[in-house]
Amino acid sequence: PKPAFLLVFISYLIHANVSQEHVGTVENRVREFISSNYDQYQKGQLTHRMMKTDVGEALGMSYKEVKTNRNLCLLIEAEVERITQVCDEGRTPDKSCVYDQISNYKKEL
Repeated sequence: PKPAFLLVFISYLIHANVSQEHVGTVENRVREFISSNYDQYQKGQLTHRMMKTDVGEALGMSYKEVKTNRNLCLLIEAEVERITQVCDEGRTPDKSCVYDQISNYKKEL
């Protein structure tokens, strides 16, 4: 299957198991984190741990709580993968790409 299809399928499964409030918070927080640190993202210096810590702060959870919540981790990974695709793995010079094609992915769900 195509990577985009897998991303949409995984996203569908995750959305079914995570509250809608958390879905929006997590997706927005990942976008904001990458956008705010886009220069580091381009250099491959952002880690999933950094993002999980940031998401945890937004949800009032510790890094360990986020790390052990499989659905939240998959949601973070799915949003990072979407951003990786639309920003061409950080090769796109304009950080606004982080917010590109959001509605297209949601429509596919």
